[in-house]
Amino acid sequence: MLILGSALYLRHVAEQARINVLKQLASVQLALSMSKGESEKALTEHVGQAIERIKAINHGAYLPFMQEPAVQTILWLFGIWGGGTLLPYLALLG
Repeated sequence: MLILGSALYLRHVAEQARINVLKQLASVQLALSMSKGESEKALTEHVGQAIERIKAINHGAYLPFMQEPAVQTILWLFGIWGGGTLLPYLALLG
């Protein structure tokens, strides 16, 4: 349970960090888009690319929940335990 709790907490903190960074970058992008200079337009494009790259991250703490190693380990252990408890009943069936 400690492993699962740690994995969930890590994921939560990482998602909060991602959300905060995306909010800050969105406000920077908005401020830059209101400017009329060429350098500001180029920076706006770069900030937009950075936002897309951050949203696309799906490894480490940003793995889908069912692909996290801690969750897979717990499901594997429960699968073994569940299979072990079904074996006597399957043996009775024939």
